[in-house]
Amino acid sequence: MINLQDIDGRKIACWVNNGSFLPERKTLVFIHGDFTACDRLDLTATIAGIGIPALVVCGAEDKMTPPALSQFIRDNIPGAGLALIEGAGHFVMLENPEAFNTVLTDFVNSLR
Repeated sequence: MINLQDIDGRKIACWVNNGSFLPERKTLVFIHGDFTACDRLDLTATIAGIGIPALVVCGAEDKMTPPALSQFIRDNIPGAGLALIEGAGHFVMLENPEAFNTVLTDFVNSLR
């Protein structure tokens, strides 16, 4: 489960297991595998074929999928929009849920 924890006065997303922080060895192996798979994933040729309305949402401080990459994704999906959420990183929906919900609601309402 992902939980927001206050560490050094800053909210960050942490993996939590029964109230205690991981890492257990199996969790580290899982996280390494997840990062490796993400690093190898290349959808560059595929995203141009998306033919439905799309909104790319990115935390302005996202280090895993930085804003420049989100801009690239937006630029390569015909008609896509981009919402950069201030005060958030990779877990934008947890780190700034109010802003995330606002941009998502506005996007969905624009489809009507």
